[in-house]
Amino acid sequence: RLMCHSAPGSWGAFWTLTKGTIGLRKDHPDFEKIKAMGCDELDVIECYGGYGPKNPNHGGQYGVTSHFWGQDKEAPHCFPDAMEIGGKSSWSWTFHNYGLAITETDTVYYLDDVEVLRHPTGPVSLAQDTWFLINYAIAGISGWPYDLERYGNASDMWIDWVRVYCGKNLPADFGQLK
Repeated sequence: RLMCHSAPGSWGAFWTLTKGTIGLRKDHPDFEKIKAMGCDELDVIECYGGYGPKNPNHGGQYGVTSHFWGQDKEAPHCFPDAMEIGGKSSWSWTFHNYGLAITETDTVYYLDDVEVLRHPTGPVSLAQDTWFLINYAIAGISGWPYDLERYGNASDMWIDWVRVYCGKNLPADFGQLK
């Protein structure tokens, strides 16, 4: 559940990545095989700030995109309009619930408990653990213009809460400090 400031050049995001080779030594016997699989990046929300023709999002629209890095497959995407779904207000005006479900058959993206995108779950997401990120950038590699002068050269992203559910049977001591 989050809300992003819509300052020109602000770039809030909630996304996931498959584990890949993170934490594996290069001499691990499976390193090259795992590296060759590629990586799944699943963008639950990318909220580029700013309104108007020089900005990628306007009104309540935001980006939902799947990236299948190092794989030869189509990357589905859409631009839901939060003004038309769920709470019917922009992602920059009020909190919304954003969700992602990765199942054995489908990967499904949600806004306020309403499905906005669905695609078959890829082999990399099925084979590897996934970790999530929530970040807030200003301009960066996006290349979009930025101007925070109007906002005192500051911008914010607010996160009310995050919930993560796992469908796997985890060991009894999972998550305990040792």
